[in-house]
Amino acid sequence: MTANEGRDWLPTAADPAATAALLTVVCRAADLCRPGLQHGAVLQEQAADGWCLRLECRDPGGERLAGEDLDLEIYGSGGDPSIQISWTADPQAPLLWQGRHALWMEAEQGQRCSAPAGSVPLEALARRLRALLVIS
Repeated sequence: MTANEGRDWLPTAADPAATAALLTVVCRAADLCRPGLQHGAVLQEQAADGWCLRLECRDPGGERLAGEDLDLEIYGSGGDPSIQISWTADPQAPLLWQGRHALWMEAEQGQRCSAPAGSVPLEALARRLRALLVIS
């Protein structure tokens, strides 16, 4: 079994074209799910079994909105990716885990919690990304 077998949805560093294509898909999905923001993806860690990246935000005029940045982790096994999204600027804010369903968790304890205000766009982004990964 190769390191990436069953995870064709997550390119490795050995495939820069596929990496760039997936980063573009992530940014487009974020732009669609979070209207009024433009996203750029900064890949922080790339392995066969997971990616960590930051979605950096700008307003339509190109001004940075660092308070809107998100940390995104994609990982999983086989054909079943999981996505975790958290606020870069607020590590204490609840984070979203999206597998087959969405789950909001307290950042420190990992306990389930209610969805915070403004959660709908993040849930939409997580569902869209997961669906795109499973299809591709």
